[in-house]
Amino acid sequence: AVVLTPDTSSGVDQTEPLMSRVIAVHPNGSIRWSITVAGYAEGTPVVGGDLIYVAHNVFNANTEQYEGAISVIKDNGGGGNAILAAEIIPDDRAEPFGPLTIR
Repeated sequence: AVVLTPDTSSGVDQTEPLMSRVIAVHPNGSIRWSITVAGYAEGTPVVGGDLIYVAHNVFNANTEQYEGAISVIKDNGGGGNAILAAEIIPDDRAEPFGPLTIR
């Protein structure tokens, strides 16, 4: 198992939560919407209709490891906004997640 630990040599305060931003863009390159998820996003989000699935890993200070989660983002159409519809956190997420795949 790969265990990721925060880099304490950088002087970065590890008590501050790491956040990642998921950004959707229009074909012309302008931003459609953006939303943040906890931890660091892993790989490319998977899009299914108006739902976007994002794997991300959140640092657990108790275990001193990154643990996986999946956020489900709902694109609310052309209005330029999105909402965090759900966060899936498996009970056995003792290790980081890799990128999502389509099956």
